[in-house]
Amino acid sequence: MKLFGFFISKWVIIRIAFYIILIVLNGLFDFFNLTGKVGVKVNLLLFLILVVLEVIRVVDDDTNKHRIDSKLTKVDKNTEETKEVVLEIDKKIEEGKLKRNSKYEGKKVKLLVELINHQLISKKTVKEIITEMDKKFISVLIYADSLKSSEKFKENHKNKRREYIKIFENLGFTRLGYPSSKGYFLIAEQNLYPEKLRNLDNLSAYLVDKLKVSFGEEWAYVLDFSKKESRRFYNINKEKRIEMNATILISIVGTNDMRFNFIYKSGFDKSFSKELLSVTKKNKLKISDLDKLQVKRFITNSSLNILILELTEREKKTLLELEPKFKEELKIKNFYDYHRRNVQDITNIISKRIKDKNKARELAKRIQKNSKKYEEDLVELGVNLD
Repeated sequence: MKLFGFFISKWVIIRIAFYIILIVLNGLFDFFNLTGKVGVKVNLLLFLILVVLEVIRVVDDDTNKHRIDSKLTKVDKNTEETKEVVLEIDKKIEEGKLKRNSKYEGKKVKLLVELINHQLISKKTVKEIITEMDKKFISVLIYADSLKSSEKFKENHKNKRREYIKIFENLGFTRLGYPSSKGYFLIAEQNLYPEKLRNLDNLSAYLVDKLKVSFGEEWAYVLDFSKKESRRFYNINKEKRIEMNATILISIVGTNDMRFNFIYKSGFDKSFSKELLSVTKKNKLKISDLDKLQVKRFITNSSLNILILELTEREKKTLLELEPKFKEELKIKNFYDYHRRNVQDITNIISKRIKDKNKARELAKRIQKNSKKYEEDLVELGVNLD
């Protein structure tokens, strides 16, 4: 049928060509006075050829449609079965989120995460924290094919993240690599739920099944967008089921075999420090005398800086420009003075630069909350606040 398929795909052209031939021949018959039996026979022969080709086209179309429908049915069935497999695990993942999140909450953890990420805690201290843990971490390296799409789709979705990243985020993994074609993810073994996924075979099977579903949904979205915005791309690909590939490498590593280092500053997301500290015993979260001195110097230079480490650079810049106002109008000397001031007074000053009243109040509450908590945490860490 492939040979016929070539001609059938050009069917309209062929049919027009035959009509032209008929017109030309009829003209020639008239010119040479060949109308009659010869003309009738030739016209009849051409007509029969057209009928035969039309029959071939119909049969071939039906065969192609059956083959495509059969293929799509098989794919859809496999996709539905895969979805059922991962759905059960997904429910348990949701149940495990509360357990995992409770391990991220704890005294000193939030502050230490910010101090580490802003290089106020030395690499030496971080190394000691890691090696003293004696815990296991699961890492996943993934290389995924890029998503086939039209230029218009790429232009409209240039800032859109790949859907498969959400799979790892939902499981609680920290992403360490950011190029779109690959990613490196890490999680403390004890933070991965459900517990059956701590078995690498189970985790591997789940990730492969989940990636199949994710890729299928991405492709469906591309086609849905292209149906309205990129008709040429849609017409070429509408009957295709893209087979995107992903290669994953999963491994378990103990903290004694891990080393964390950098040249100037850490390029990892701050959730990496959070993940490390989540498995550390709180009574072992201690910093060196040199680190204490560096933190002391930091909080002495600014009454506000340590309270806003978690904010965006733009937000930090705006608030630091208001620091003289805080000191002058609210008589602020040290960072721990903010939680002793009225939140509305702090909000009023912030509102001079940030017109969104809700945003201004949210920032004021955060400053006040961190002021109280960080005062307690720094004292417990042994930092002299006098």
